[in-house]
Amino acid sequence: MSGEPGRPVGLVAEARVRWLDDLPAAGVLPERTVIVASEAIAHAWRREIVDARPELLMGTRFVTPIGAAISLLELQGVHFTTGEEAVRAARIVAYLQRDVRMEAFDLSVLREGRGWADALASTLTELEGAALDVTALEAASDSRCRDLARLLKDLDAAAGASWTIARVLREATARLVAEPAVWPFAGACLVEVSGHEDMVMANWLRAIPRTRIVAIETQPRRTAYVERVRARFGELALQQIETVTTSELGLLAAYLFSAPDVLTALDRPRSLGNDGTVQLEEHAGVEEEMEAAVSWVIGEVGDCGAPLEQIGIVVPKLDPYAALLSARLEVLLPDSVCVLGGVPATSTSAGARIAMLLRALAGYLHLDVLAELLPVVDLGAGDVFLSRSDAISALYELGTVGGSIAHPAGALDWVARIGPRCEALAAAIAEAPPDEDLGRELRAMQRKLEHLRAITAPLEAIDRVARVVLADAPLNKVWPTLKTVLQGHLRIGVDGVRIVAAIDEVLQPLTTADLVFGEAALAAITNALVSVRLPVGRFGEARVTIAALGDVAGLTFRTVRVLGLAEGAIPSNVREDPVLPDSARRGLGAAMPLAADRTVAQLHSLHRTVLGATERIVLSVARMDPQRRYREPSGALLEAAAALGRPPLGSGGVTIPDASMLRQQAFEPARHELRTIRARWPVNATGLLDRAVRRRQVPKRWTTDRILSLDRLLAPPARAPGPMDGWLVGELPTLPGLTPERPVSASALSRLLECPHRFLYERVLGWSAPPALGDEGAIDAMSYGTLFHATAEGFYRDHGTAFCAREKSLDEWKTIAGEHADRSFATFIETYPLAGTAIRDAARRRLRRDLAALLETDCEKEQTFVDVERAFGPTALTLGARTVHVHGFIDRIDRTATTTIVRDLKTGKAKRRKDADDIRPAYDVQLGLYGLVARANAAAWGVPERVEGAYVYPADSSRDERSFRDDFETLTTHTRSWLATALDLLEARRFPRTPDPSDCTFCPFKPVCGVAAQDRALEILTEPEPAVAGFAALKIESEDGDDA
Repeated sequence: MSGEPGRPVGLVAEARVRWLDDLPAAGVLPERTVIVASEAIAHAWRREIVDARPELLMGTRFVTPIGAAISLLELQGVHFTTGEEAVRAARIVAYLQRDVRMEAFDLSVLREGRGWADALASTLTELEGAALDVTALEAASDSRCRDLARLLKDLDAAAGASWTIARVLREATARLVAEPAVWPFAGACLVEVSGHEDMVMANWLRAIPRTRIVAIETQPRRTAYVERVRARFGELALQQIETVTTSELGLLAAYLFSAPDVLTALDRPRSLGNDGTVQLEEHAGVEEEMEAAVSWVIGEVGDCGAPLEQIGIVVPKLDPYAALLSARLEVLLPDSVCVLGGVPATSTSAGARIAMLLRALAGYLHLDVLAELLPVVDLGAGDVFLSRSDAISALYELGTVGGSIAHPAGALDWVARIGPRCEALAAAIAEAPPDEDLGRELRAMQRKLEHLRAITAPLEAIDRVARVVLADAPLNKVWPTLKTVLQGHLRIGVDGVRIVAAIDEVLQPLTTADLVFGEAALAAITNALVSVRLPVGRFGEARVTIAALGDVAGLTFRTVRVLGLAEGAIPSNVREDPVLPDSARRGLGAAMPLAADRTVAQLHSLHRTVLGATERIVLSVARMDPQRRYREPSGALLEAAAALGRPPLGSGGVTIPDASMLRQQAFEPARHELRTIRARWPVNATGLLDRAVRRRQVPKRWTTDRILSLDRLLAPPARAPGPMDGWLVGELPTLPGLTPERPVSASALSRLLECPHRFLYERVLGWSAPPALGDEGAIDAMSYGTLFHATAEGFYRDHGTAFCAREKSLDEWKTIAGEHADRSFATFIETYPLAGTAIRDAARRRLRRDLAALLETDCEKEQTFVDVERAFGPTALTLGARTVHVHGFIDRIDRTATTTIVRDLKTGKAKRRKDADDIRPAYDVQLGLYGLVARANAAAWGVPERVEGAYVYPADSSRDERSFRDDFETLTTHTRSWLATALDLLEARRFPRTPDPSDCTFCPFKPVCGVAAQDRALEILTEPEPAVAGFAALKIESEDGDDA
């Protein structure tokens, strides 16, 4: 291409200057009025005039059409308020609840279906915008229009002085047509329109005296659009932009969306190659597209010297693009972003917390949503901090799941239970001896009490809101009560204060109308929060502008980037109105908008964006949209490539690129240019990684960080075991089992033999999995096991001797045991949440059934009861020259004349021994240890030294035992070996991981160990050092045996 790539001449700025210069302005101090769609466009006008003819600004005022209409009505003494749009859906809901007559619509569907009120309100807004009143709708042949006429008539009567914007424009137009002298501004008027204004706006603009209406011609020039513009504005003179086609930007402005015969003409100007003024980009996903936009901004500033206010980023819609882009840019360039339309309040932490509270109230303060909310409530003075795990633990202590749609009143259970539970915990803590060494359980009780006391005040405040909602109180009572919680019990900061004030403003018309109550009021507050947008910067300041495609038309920038040019996004998919489809709309005249009009408006906005770029433009597409759906590039990108006509287009009869040519001639050059920018300006993570890959250059901090240094991370792992493998050195706390002061329990030994590394995490470091929300329809296995053991202990402690002596019949004992089960369950359920009476009854019946099964099993054997939950320890068990110190509780001890019978109760499925060799170290060590302890304490306990043992499974219908009655000596021999292995590990401080993947199935630390943990463990244990040889033999032999 000959000549330098130039910026288009005679574009939007020059057209505007020419329009203003041609506007009549008499007198020493001329007065002119320019009417534009928004304040941002007004600022763009001022900036362009200052650059070209600053004297034209003298006496020139800029107003918006709606602002002018409101000013006229106020000067005429008309009393009204705006904002009826926010109330209309609620008024429609109230209207539909009445006994009204509908010809076309099914009233029951409108009442029960979700979203119909909003859909009806949107359609009525469009009807008003088309300047169709009740009379016109009543005269329509379509019965749906007549239904809408009756609805609109009723709504207008109910609204009174609360007006929609369309009503404001209609009333202002009527007064101005009747008396043009009431126009409040002197001098001639200039109105810039897009051609997509609705009829009521067009009527208002045409009624303004001494006015000239202008517009810039945009492509595509569809016949239906031209007719619609003619219906609104008459024969409107469109300003055609003259472009210099020596640059690709000029070519794009001239030929984008042109007619096919113009676009394919072989003699039209075409690009001679990429000159840098237009880039077409393709990215894998939205995240990559965002990072590319950030790199592009840095390149525009650093390489081209573009002022921030002259950089525009256009997105299909503000959400979620604006918040994501703004966050990325603000990290690199603080206070550098202006978002036209602002970001949603819910994208801020304060807004998210308010939404969380509303979600909790809408969910009837159910356990799961309340657990998410409590960590962000204000707990008052002090250093109490509540994590989600703490919240779950504290809420479980109250023994309720809250409310639900089936049981809304359950929302009020929390406050009723918190006081008595705090008293019970305080009493339990006070009963502990003052000199008692505080164990884990007591510390947990103290922590729960502290948390329950901290959340009492916030819960009481939230409870008050729930009560007024459930009482169907009106919005003017629900909102003030909720606002008290927001201002006094939720950590929302300065942003939260702004959001609450904005919600207040949005709700004002609805509060005054007194239309919504209870849960509907709560929904109205939620909708108000969703509608609130927080301003980010001011247009015109030194900030990058982010705007939606529909808001950018009329703005001008030196350089522009358009994101999201994927199919279905720009232009968006055509969807007809469910209330009044196009077939009915066509009968209402040309003023009524159709579904396809939205597509044309978006294409015109895109062309206006191209016309508004004076130096460079980038059109970008992501193949994966924000919802992770695969998207093809928009047809607009193909149109842009055809408009440019880069080689080989225009030769060999080829004028329209195919997909392969689009990628080769457009996407690849743009990708190369982006890599070049990132290489020059590696300011974000993507740029740094790109430079590292392509130039082998990394930032200094990547090699000097003590923990994350690349050299350290990339170094091959040492073959010898180290601390990360559980080989510990240096000072450590006293390990369990090595001293009387810290004995080891049977369950801890079981964990040690299963996986020493997990034992290290849980028993040495004190780590545990955070509490998680359980199934509210059932008791979890561990909690049920605790409940069953406590119930069985209570029965046998009271009646064990008499029961084993057969002093009553089995049925009588079952009745007594059932009463024990009921009492035990009632105590348990006070601190365990189960949803609903039916679920609680089922859990109670299960407990009674399992306890009765245990009694039936006991009746089958002739034995004498000795004790239940017999405590022992610290007990020293001698293993040759070494000693292991143990403690714990034996579930059941019975005896015959010659034998002590030790039993351990299990509430899971029976694990019957397949044969005499079926001995499992991690499982059977518990029973073996109980047998050794019973033998060691036989004289003191008054029982025989000969011991037998078995695991009992009362909940299993098979009634099978895992019995060691005939070969308990074999088990004790194995147990001594296992205890020796445990001592080897503890004394040497070696805690290898298990090589058996099945041991990790339910381990909460599985993500910590990583996917290669078993391979590494097997490597270490294949050639073990002496201290871990016993454990290696257990695990590897066990695996070999299982494989066999």
